[in-house]
Amino acid sequence: MSESQLSMLRRQILLGLTGGVIGWQPLQRRSQSLLLPIHLFSWVSDLEQITLRAPFTLAGETFPVGEWRLQVHHGQLFLRGAGQPRRYLRPLLLQDAAGIQTPDREIRRYRGVIQIRAVGETQLQLIN
Repeated sequence: MSESQLSMLRRQILLGLTGGVIGWQPLQRRSQSLLLPIHLFSWVSDLEQITLRAPFTLAGETFPVGEWRLQVHHGQLFLRGAGQPRRYLRPLLLQDAAGIQTPDREIRRYRGVIQIRAVGETQLQLIN
C-alpha cells in the first residue's frame, strides 16, 4: 500500500470515528425517517381488493373476529365483513394483522405497520 493510500485510509478512519461520536445523536433521530418502504404485491398490476383475517387494528379500530374484504371503489377504500361496511377517504394503517390473503390466495402475516391507500379509481397499494 502506498503512502498516499495509507494516509487516505487514516483520514477515512479518523473521520469515521469522530463522525460516529459527534454525529451519533442526529443519526439516532434521523433513523426513523430512513426506513425503507416495501411495496407488497408489487407483481400484481391491478390489486383491487385484499382479504384481512382478524384480529387486526385498522385506522385505530380493533377488529377482533372475522374475515374482511378491503377494496377500492371510485378512489375510496371500503371495508366489508361482519357488521356495517366502512368507508375511508384517507390512507389506512393496518397493525397486528392475523393474516392478509395475497392475490395468489396464500395467507401471510407481516410485521410492523402496513399503509394501505387507494391508487387511482380501483387499485390498492400496500406499503410495509
